Amino acid sequence: MADTTHDTAEQTGPSAAPDPDRLDPKSCDRAVSLGRVGLSLIATARSHRIAAARDLKAAGIYPGQELVLQYVAESGPARMCGIVESVNLDPSTVTRTVQRLEKSGFLYRETDPDDRRASRIALTDAGRDALRGARKAWADLEERTTRGFSEAELAELVGYLERIERNLAPCAEGMDEEPA
Repeated sequence: MADTTHDTAEQTGPSAAPDPDRLDPKSCDRAVSLGRVGLSLIATARSHRIAAARDLKAAGIYPGQELVLQYVAESGPARMCGIVESVNLDPSTVTRTVQRLEKSGFLYRETDPDDRRASRIALTDAGRDALRGARKAWADLEERTTRGFSEAELAELVGYLERIERNLAPCAEGMDEEPA
């Protein structure tokens, strides 16, 4: 009978059980041909995204909402256009996010004193609490993510990830624009 165990060098210890949700290059459809690095990046990003969503949910918000809360906390009451520019997302996405944060009691609208026709988005006390929770969630996730790495290893890892990002940046240019 063939040995179907995973290579223990990729696990956290010699007795670690295989993770059934982990993408394994040997078991993926060969037609996809993602490659070892691409597959590892996808699996790692997926795990990180799931952990972040879980941790932020415990803080009472969803991923991406902390970016809006952070901007409003740093800038003070802000117009929607400032929020859109700061988080670099589609205006309709930011509008929905702000509406959800308002409905949750984390943000409120006030009249802009410089232009009474416009409104500004401001943070509530509950929004400040949610932002504190989000900051703690991200700090905890960073600690879990980097557990077991030395400072030198982390510096090297970040350098490699930054190089990959630079390599891929030309491919991503214009991807957030609407097709003509």
